[in-house]
Amino acid sequence: MQQVTEVSSLAQWKAFVSTPKVTVLFFYAKNVSIASSDSGADWLGPANVLFTQLATLHPRLSFCKVDAEAVPALSTEFRLEVVPTFIISVSSNVVDRIEGMKVAEVAQAIDRASKRLADPTSAVLDDALRNRLLKLTTASPVMVFMKGSPNEPKCGFSRKTIGLLKDENIECGTFDILTDDTVRQGLKVFSNWPTFPQVYVNGAFVGGLDILTEMKEEGPLADQFGIQPLNDDDVEKALFASLTDLIKSAPVLLFMKGTPNEPKCGFSRKTVELLRGHHIAFSTFDILSDESVRQGLKKMSNWPTYPQLYVHGALAGGLDILTEMAV
Repeated sequence: MQQVTEVSSLAQWKAFVSTPKVTVLFFYAKNVSIASSDSGADWLGPANVLFTQLATLHPRLSFCKVDAEAVPALSTEFRLEVVPTFIISVSSNVVDRIEGMKVAEVAQAIDRASKRLADPTSAVLDDALRNRLLKLTTASPVMVFMKGSPNEPKCGFSRKTIGLLKDENIECGTFDILTDDTVRQGLKVFSNWPTFPQVYVNGAFVGGLDILTEMKEEGPLADQFGIQPLNDDDVEKALFASLTDLIKSAPVLLFMKGTPNEPKCGFSRKTVELLRGHHIAFSTFDILSDESVRQGLKKMSNWPTYPQLYVHGALAGGLDILTEMAV
């Protein structure tokens, strides 16, 4: 992990920028007498975590932080008014300045600076793909590029990432990278990050599961993202919308315990046998793999038990009704 340099004097800062480099400087204050951008918020812990994570994400840049009250000469040099303040400079020339705990703006500014220093020998995105990725990463305030979907994640990291966001009622858009290898490979270059899932907030790359987990330890993700979590009504609406898309994802869809080849209850096994016996093609969803789907579907369909069979998005019923229909 790249080190963040603690600047303790104006002379140290002058020496640090004496050689050409792009530097990100973070002004903080342990005992705030300088005006705070949010006097009621405990932002220092999350800001430190964010800064360290950004340093890891952008190894070509140099990252420094300074206690604004401990080095007043440097605060005066940069005409500091509030903390936190983030300053990006090329040598000693300021090219960007963000005042306040504005996570997305900070990440975007640092991302722009990093891309200016991109290795010319690295993979290059053509304009069409770059524009497509820009549209995808800004399709929702929070975008997750994952393996599978929120209802059917295809890897543990993706499942845990969605779980972290769900725990805080953070609504997110998603893109299944397994469906488009051009997007999958392009994002690795676009974000300079080789693994998935990848999370973007307001178009700025935040990180993957490990970084989100570290951020969570410092406080609510929604606060650090600078977004409002959904209230209970919004959560239910979002869940029902997701479930509606899910039940329409196949002409005949069976929500069961387990899979057709490994059913986890007798009712599910008998339902599978009934459908197969009538040569009906069907898809399945294992409700044991997603508790939110399991509970949400009960409420949305007003049907408390499983299995549940849907035909063209409409509930047909459970085993008892299917048995009656088959007579």
